[in-house]
Amino acid sequence: MKPACFLVTGAAGFIGFHLAHRLLKQGQLVIGVDDLNECTDPVLKHRRLSVLQQEPNFIFYRSDITDKTALFEVFSAHPIDIVIHFAAKTGVRASALDPLGTVKTNIEGFALVLEACRIHGIAHLFYASSSSIYGNGIGPMSLDSDTDHPLSLYAATKKADELMAQVYSTSYGLASTGLRFFTVYGPYGRPDMAVTQFAQKIMAKEPITLFNQGQMARDFTYIDDLIEALDKLIQQVQIQSPTIKHRCFNVGHGHPVELHTLVKTLEEILGQKAIVILGAANPFDPINTCADNSSLVHEIGPLTMTPLDEGLKRFVFWLKKEESTP
Repeated sequence: MKPACFLVTGAAGFIGFHLAHRLLKQGQLVIGVDDLNECTDPVLKHRRLSVLQQEPNFIFYRSDITDKTALFEVFSAHPIDIVIHFAAKTGVRASALDPLGTVKTNIEGFALVLEACRIHGIAHLFYASSSSIYGNGIGPMSLDSDTDHPLSLYAATKKADELMAQVYSTSYGLASTGLRFFTVYGPYGRPDMAVTQFAQKIMAKEPITLFNQGQMARDFTYIDDLIEALDKLIQQVQIQSPTIKHRCFNVGHGHPVELHTLVKTLEEILGQKAIVILGAANPFDPINTCADNSSLVHEIGPLTMTPLDEGLKRFVFWLKKEESTP
């Protein structure tokens, strides 16, 4: 069977890199787009990219998704079947510091991706939403839970993306799947996320701050589990795409972990005590997150769920190797 052609925006980002790598190992053709901005560690982005560029079926464009001319040229140059849109200005705190930049990338950029998909008759669009759209809701968060009270501009942009994708489905017939990710961690993970920051600071014997006095819980989701679920969804739409319009799924572990437990587990793995500072609550952060994955399980069957201690061991092994690499 002829390999499919995938466009992955944010290909040098955390989740985009892992999914692109999985597709390439399957023999698919992957067109990667990323502006390689310095919002997060540029060295890490280039290391992810260098792994992808070792694969013969990978073509890369350094481009900003808000550049309409450049984006549309990519769509015109390749016979793209499925678009996976993960490029975004990420992070709750980042959106507070740069609200206009967040809106430009996450809403204007997404609108351009939607329009390019419409013009070029793309079979299916996958795009990243976020668990943050649930605000301070009481978990487990299901697809029926309230998403009308986000705590951050970042969350509001992701809610807007879902609404725009829904309109493009009903008005133009663009089939799409929104993915509400819950606190993803693992090798090549974002350096601004708690798992990475805590591990690095514990190893460096630097203090870590737990907001809200540490009385917070997160649904930590190991990257390999998430990629396995996405792979199954992609296989599903390749068979059923004409019957799928617009839908969203939670993608999470389904078992929230308190931050104190996260720190304790890292201490045990690293063999080093953490220096902990208890801080005040951050108004942009939800207190708890927990995914109700029942809709996703109904679509693709049972999910692989790596226990937190095992996932953190794999992550720490990678992190130590990464930090020892020149």
